[in-house]
Amino acid sequence: MANRRTVQYKTAGRILAALVAAAILVMCGGSNNDQPPQASSNPQVRQLGLIDSIIAADITQQVKMVPFTLRQDSPIVLQGRMMSTLPQSHNDELKATYRAGHAIVLLDATMEDIAALHGIIGAGITYDSKDAGGVLAYSVRQENRIPVTTLLSQVNLSPLRTAKGEPDPTGLQDNKQAHKKAVELTVAELSRLPATSSRALQGTNQNVDWKTTPVQTTTFQQNSASGVYNTTVNVYALHSCAMDVRTGLTSDYYMVTALADWTATNAKFQSAATELGSTSMYLDQDRDEYVVVNWQDDPQRNYCSSPSSWSNNADICRYINYPLQYSVEMVPLNGGSIAQTNAKPPAQQGQATTYTSGFSFTLGGMVIVNGMGPGAGLSTGVTWNNTTQTTVAPVELELSQTTNQGAMWTYRYCTGGEEPDAGGNCTSHVQTAKDVCRAQLGDNTGTNPQQGQRPVGAFTDAVHTALWQAGPDTRVGKSTFDIQVTVTPTIGNTTANLWGASGFDNNHAGCDPDNCDCVSTTTKTPLTGGSYVFKIPLPPATCQQGVVAQSR
Repeated sequence: MANRRTVQYKTAGRILAALVAAAILVMCGGSNNDQPPQASSNPQVRQLGLIDSIIAADITQQVKMVPFTLRQDSPIVLQGRMMSTLPQSHNDELKATYRAGHAIVLLDATMEDIAALHGIIGAGITYDSKDAGGVLAYSVRQENRIPVTTLLSQVNLSPLRTAKGEPDPTGLQDNKQAHKKAVELTVAELSRLPATSSRALQGTNQNVDWKTTPVQTTTFQQNSASGVYNTTVNVYALHSCAMDVRTGLTSDYYMVTALADWTATNAKFQSAATELGSTSMYLDQDRDEYVVVNWQDDPQRNYCSSPSSWSNNADICRYINYPLQYSVEMVPLNGGSIAQTNAKPPAQQGQATTYTSGFSFTLGGMVIVNGMGPGAGLSTGVTWNNTTQTTVAPVELELSQTTNQGAMWTYRYCTGGEEPDAGGNCTSHVQTAKDVCRAQLGDNTGTNPQQGQRPVGAFTDAVHTALWQAGPDTRVGKSTFDIQVTVTPTIGNTTANLWGASGFDNNHAGCDPDNCDCVSTTTKTPLTGGSYVFKIPLPPATCQQGVVAQSR
């Protein structure tokens, strides 16, 4: 009986120990396995003060909003303007909530609001931006001690207009969908479960995989009527204690990567035709103009060819919300000695579908890795390898050098067809093509539009990487090393008036008198909300044991 009681006591003790360990694990906010963050289907969110953003009402319908408490048990949402007026107890709670791994979301935030938040939580970096309007939503949380943020742009409204210059009904619907997408993206950030880690920092006698310790990870979410274009940017910083054999000076190194996730989600053909009746398109005889009443989606392009020359009918067709090109630019802004030591992917001649992005890099000797991740602090060197093969729809890639050792990548889609632009080998817009004659917009070749200009042709997994070596003079009078990162998708909307210049509405006819040799017009709209200056704290330059580099 005594033995049985002893076994019972041991079993109870083991159960109690397991429960205590589980409780400690929960309190720490995660495990050493660094599992990716999960999402809650009905998240509880603490509301701090009045939220009156244009997306606030819809957010409150999709989460369980509760009053603000000092319990660090759930995400927090508040208006950005409140950051300058919070009492110390609220500031302490924001910091504790961040450390617990929950998201903090600022609505209608300026760069000053964001800087105040990062100052309170004591982690991450701040930004400048040419966009004075700020962002629709800003989110910050931590994963494995690394700040992870999102910058959700204000909605880029549709540029589509009617013949009278009024907002186009399709464009208005696209704007509405973009608003819903903004709500969806913000709720997704509030729904993330904590994913912090208790992993110890790297030892000083080991090489560090630099990729594990960015100073910060930031996703640009360029939300528009044409879709959402996401770019994930990682910024890295370290100080090398080794002295240059020629100058006797030490150096700092900065790395930036930008991972593309670009999809033309809203690209589509639309048409209207007089043969469909006055509810589609009709001739205003008093003004001698064709009037489009209702654009209809036309994926098969049934009304994207001109009628026969003896017909009194007229068609109009357009391809909208599609990318003409993408560009990614990274430019250091500090003065002093800066050298770009590598930038990938390289430029390529002609169109390509597969190319190598990323590169390998090794730096020996004592280094101080900046940040708060597992590799931060003093180590005996770093390694880097983000080389990967990327497959995309056919694009023409250019890499150009900008001012101050910057790099700029430009991807252009090159379409087929019978309407090439003059003075170049690549035409990015959708072209008119041959039917019996050149009398239709687009074709079925798969190149007009290109696959990447359609919703099924996502441009993903392409990483852009640049590395700079900076001398001590870049530190003079500075507390940060500033790098401007700009991502610009350029969106096209192409329209073809498919009637001849021999009958009605000759002023707007897109074809010759035989309803052939038709031409199109394309408007180009660069998306905004994708240009930010990352103000990276200078890495510590004290090369001695016990140094732990932190972003703040």
